Amino acid sequence: MDRIGRVAFLNRLKNEISEEEVSDLRNGGELTINDFNRAKMVEMLGRVEAPAGDVDMAEVSAMRGQLHDFLYRYMSDKPEGHKWIILACLYLAFIAEEPLHPDYAVKWVLKSGSYFCPMREDGPESICGYCVCKLMEDENMRHGGSCVSACQK
Repeated sequence: MDRIGRVAFLNRLKNEISEEEVSDLRNGGELTINDFNRAKMVEMLGRVEAPAGDVDMAEVSAMRGQLHDFLYRYMSDKPEGHKWIILACLYLAFIAEEPLHPDYAVKWVLKSGSYFCPMREDGPESICGYCVCKLMEDENMRHGGSCVSACQK
């Protein structure tokens, strides 16, 4: 089982970004990236600490592959932006331990220290299994849509 510390994993993620891309991220340069993912990438670049524990690299590889397949299926028109979605999701899932989508996209809520999402899906093609959000139990709070529609916003 290949496991590495979270700080080492954070540094691996940072190393996937070139110096030119770092400058573009920090200075609003011309990258195909939405505001949410740009903010998360800048946050990641400035971060030096991570929660205690290890990251299972097989899980990282599985998530990366699933995201790659998802993005080529549903967002094939903007492949230049896939890198930022994948890096942001890996950072959010394994380092920041925050939802994979912004609250305005899926209307997740934070209640008693836990995140709850009305759009959580637990199917074989869903990346929700990597997200910290739990399914919102209150049927009245759930709404239509899916993570696919949230990703396309």
